[in-house]
Amino acid sequence: TKSSPDGPGMRQPGVVFLLIILVMLSAAWYYRTELGFETTAASLRKSLGSLAETRHFRIWYDSAAIPPDEIRWVAAEHEFRYWQVSRFLGTDTNRVVESYLYPDTDTKRRLIGAGNTDIAKPWRGEIHLDEGSWRATLKHELAHALAAEFGMPVIRANVNIGLVEGLAMAASPSFGNRTLQEYAASMIRFGIVDDPAAFIRPVGFAVQSSTVSYVLMGAFCDYLVGRYGMPAFKIWYGGGSPEEACGVDADSLIAGWRRSLDTIRVPESWRAHTDYYFRRGSIFARECARVVANLNADGGRSLERKDYTAAKNFYMKALEQSWNASSFAGLTRALLGQRNYGRVIELFDAERDDTTKKGSLAGVKLLFGDALMMKNDYTGASRVYEEIRALDLSPGMNEAVLLRIVVANAPDLREYVAPVLAGMMEDSVALEWLSGITSADNPAVLSYLRARLMVAKGDYASAAHETAEYIAPFPNSELNGALNDVTAGAFFRLGDFLGARSFYERTLDYDPGAVLLQRVRDRQERCDWFGREWEGVKNRIIQSEARNSSLKE
Repeated sequence: TKSSPDGPGMRQPGVVFLLIILVMLSAAWYYRTELGFETTAASLRKSLGSLAETRHFRIWYDSAAIPPDEIRWVAAEHEFRYWQVSRFLGTDTNRVVESYLYPDTDTKRRLIGAGNTDIAKPWRGEIHLDEGSWRATLKHELAHALAAEFGMPVIRANVNIGLVEGLAMAASPSFGNRTLQEYAASMIRFGIVDDPAAFIRPVGFAVQSSTVSYVLMGAFCDYLVGRYGMPAFKIWYGGGSPEEACGVDADSLIAGWRRSLDTIRVPESWRAHTDYYFRRGSIFARECARVVANLNADGGRSLERKDYTAAKNFYMKALEQSWNASSFAGLTRALLGQRNYGRVIELFDAERDDTTKKGSLAGVKLLFGDALMMKNDYTGASRVYEEIRALDLSPGMNEAVLLRIVVANAPDLREYVAPVLAGMMEDSVALEWLSGITSADNPAVLSYLRARLMVAKGDYASAAHETAEYIAPFPNSELNGALNDVTAGAFFRLGDFLGARSFYERTLDYDPGAVLLQRVRDRQERCDWFGREWEGVKNRIIQSEARNSSLKE
């Protein structure tokens, strides 16, 4: 008899096909690491190769990229930030975090798929960082990992990504040159955000500009913790309702936050600064985003190798796809590397009147000023630097432009120092070059630049000797603060934590704003902690090195 269309005779091939698929999927899962679908913890650790253990961390790293003396400082910094974040969150101080420290973004991208982004996996108690960025991101990612203690089951966080990232921002409020609350008030004042409540909802957070979302939610979470306390915030973060956490609904919480923002003075002079950070459009068109990102990444790697011709070609191809500030900045750096200053000036002149690109170009105009200075147009360079300074983007940018303004207006220095500031020399060559220059009017400029180069090569004793004698050699308070900062950093790495603290204290003599005060207090707290804990952490690392070395043998 014939089988019916739905009978066993017709089902047999389907069953066989299903079994084949199941076998293939099982094999793919079993060999997922070898096939590149996933990198297991064991394979990650094997790839990195070295382990440093402290009380609260197991740090996996590449010893070829980070030598023994340096990993001890890295580990101690991990412990310090753990102490800060656990105190802020009110979490258990006995948790151990797995920290994967990759030698570069390419290695991180190859092993876990995240190249330019440091990440945390709260459900696994892991943070993933790389050598070029960990100092800036450690505290943020650690907040994610430690907040797992009071997060929702399984994911160990909250389903609302805004609360998750907002808490980490509040734990590590180091963005730009304003406080989180000042930025939130500025976004509302200048019409960048009409309805902050939209960002509280998960969808609203995800569809907006990431910079706006992160900073705004950071400000909101900072307000909640300050107003209602961390225990209340934990209830909401762990899956409870706003009513259960704070006694009022979400709308009332947002209304209270809005009222607090209304008390913050936001001068009109902040408009350009705020626009730069939060009103810029997306970097490139959505339809070619991946192509442009890949070309920019290739260009960046070429710049690191100082292959300026290849870098220029990659960035030009990216700009052909869609104009974006990252590709434009990369192309400019490649041209500067080729010493094609005239072409850099032409590029900026061509974009000067394009209002749609004005905000995006603000952060890379430093390169325009450098090209003008290398062409001996010191007046034009000073004008560009002053325009950047007016934006007050960050302490680092302010330091860079103020130093250039001093040099551009110093006839006995500018011809010799301009190539150093513009990055035209290797650090070792620049240090030797600067050692042969003297200046009767601006000796501190040379000492400061030499000290920065000495710190970069790890010669902290020479750096401290270069700058410690200068109390207030610059007419500008921020440069005096920067001088004290580099001196403090040198004393810190020499293990003189009390001396470092005193130099950080001096930076507060120059009319500090809220952000500078916040950063200096953080550095002073770091000095105090290292003064108490450094020897113990260092000895523990040395013991773990000996133990792990014997295990390898």
